[in-house]
Amino acid sequence: AARAYGGLANLAGTLRLRSLMARYLKRARTSPDPSARMAADWADAVFRLTFCDWAGARAALNNGVALGQASGAHYELGIGITILGYLHYCTEPTAVALTTLRQGLASARDRGNLQHESWALTLMVPLLLMRNEKRDAERCEQGAGERLATSDPLSIPIYHGVKAQTRWRCGFPNRALDAAEDALAAFAKAPPAGYIYLPGLTGPMEVAVAEMARPAGDRARTGSRACRQARMDGKATRSLGGGVGDCGRCDDRNL
Repeated sequence: AARAYGGLANLAGTLRLRSLMARYLKRARTSPDPSARMAADWADAVFRLTFCDWAGARAALNNGVALGQASGAHYELGIGITILGYLHYCTEPTAVALTTLRQGLASARDRGNLQHESWALTLMVPLLLMRNEKRDAERCEQGAGERLATSDPLSIPIYHGVKAQTRWRCGFPNRALDAAEDALAAFAKAPPAGYIYLPGLTGPMEVAVAEMARPAGDRARTGSRACRQARMDGKATRSLGGGVGDCGRCDDRNL
């Protein structure tokens, strides 16, 4: 029961019920179960990531990761490393973020956890594309797709988004457009998920802008999709409290 307070804290934080979130976190953190205390740290970190409190998220994650390493709670630790990878995606050079995610990927494979594998692989794709490592990005994208279908259907929108970006960067515009359509359809059906959807929203927007700029581009199809994309991006920005612009990720600066 104590572990459930971490999930409740996450929900309360997303709804901006901060005092209620604090009460749930306190209850989880007084539990003798390390997994419950780690779940509280992950909920705290997710809340802080959602509103771009990078330092607060880092402190919560460092605490939870240290607890997981000391207690041997490997399942919870895998979740924390993935969230830490997202923090590094936003704030650190691509090499640092990739190192963190590869640690999470290795841990997931050791435990046979397909869901955690898919999380790491999906988030590695845009980082590899930033480094122009297209072949590795394609491998990660394909591996994520093979695992997501059976392990984590809620992450499908993110996968289709990074797939669209990969297809475009690798020179397959028609496949990229198809993947972007799949991403927008999946996002339209997905529950609110805050910060974690941002990497998946980037791909379809990149494809839309690039296709409209292409001399032979399908502007009619792309223009309609770009309008839907802009509405989704605006909705995501509002859910993040307008803090998306504070994200530290920048291809040139962080390579």
